[in-house]
Amino acid sequence: MPVKTDIAKAKQLLAEAGVPAGFKSTFTINVGSAAITEPMAALIKESLAKIGIEVDIQKLPDAQMSTAINEKRLPFFTEGSTAWLPTTDYFFRNFFTGNQRWNYSSWNDALVTELGAQARFELDQAKYEEMSKRMIAEYAKEMPLVLLWQANQDAVMVPSLDGYTYWFHRQLDFRDLTRK
Repeated sequence: MPVKTDIAKAKQLLAEAGVPAGFKSTFTINVGSAAITEPMAALIKESLAKIGIEVDIQKLPDAQMSTAINEKRLPFFTEGSTAWLPTTDYFFRNFFTGNQRWNYSSWNDALVTELGAQARFELDQAKYEEMSKRMIAEYAKEMPLVLLWQANQDAVMVPSLDGYTYWFHRQLDFRDLTRK
């Protein structure tokens, strides 16, 4: 994504939003993933302080976090979801349309919704790619949420294990594993 740190622009946008001195917010993390999310939260807190945004880090257990996300009660949080199908239209339909759990930002851009619905059934690869580029461009223009990283799935196995398959959804499937 075409994203860069621009402190002056951030301060300008805060002023345009009517909060030139910044504001306070909570940033919620799941304690089950604290090994990753706690250092990330500290870095985010430090970075946002530079533009006057004071962040209080809130830690919630998984069940409470899921409930708060479902009820759209968290103003600012991290989530480690992934789209199970490796297609642009599925990603956008899953995370950026409708009033559902995985639309974390509650962003419902009419163009993205329309393009996602059309691309879902598009058989012409060139047309699909064009629609995908338009959805990505709209996302980059509006930036309804920040995509931070795509985690890797590392698998360590003994030589006598067979049948491991890397799945795009990064979930381990034990059904095909056998001992030699």
